[in-house]
Amino acid sequence: MQMKTLSTSMMDLDFSKQLKNLTCPVLILVGSKDRINQKAARQLLSLVPQARLLILDGGHELNRDNPDQLAGMIRFFRRELLAHG
Repeated sequence: MQMKTLSTSMMDLDFSKQLKNLTCPVLILVGSKDRINQKAARQLLSLVPQARLLILDGGHELNRDNPDQLAGMIRFFRRELLAHG
């Protein structure tokens, strides 16, 4: 019940106007079969200046569908940040 209340309370939050102010690198990951979230991911990519989008094999739940590739991409992104940061 608490999760439903929390989720409902966040439905009206909209941070899209502030996204252009992000200065840190952002990695957006979405599954290749997750068509609905791909649209949202592309929209997010257009709003965040330092963002990169990667589409991984899998569906809506990458952590379940393709955990090894997901973990590998996160580790690669982290190493890249450390090397250039």
